Amino acid sequence: MTDRAADLLIRAGAVHTLVPGQPPQRALAVRGDRIAALSADPSGLDDWVGARTTVHDLLSGS
Repeated sequence: MTDRAADLLIRAGAVHTLVPGQPPQRALAVRGDRIAALSADPSGLDDWVGARTTVHDLLSGS
């Protein structure tokens, strides 16, 4: 999905947002120098992956 593709996608055990009351998120998408999206599901941002997206899956070690 090229128009929404992230430059970087990270899947992790916990991404702490520091927003009071918000539980840790499990996926983070970055475009340019900004966080573009968060998801509580580690696979929840898979539609943000494009041909040039770097994916770091910290759950599986890759």
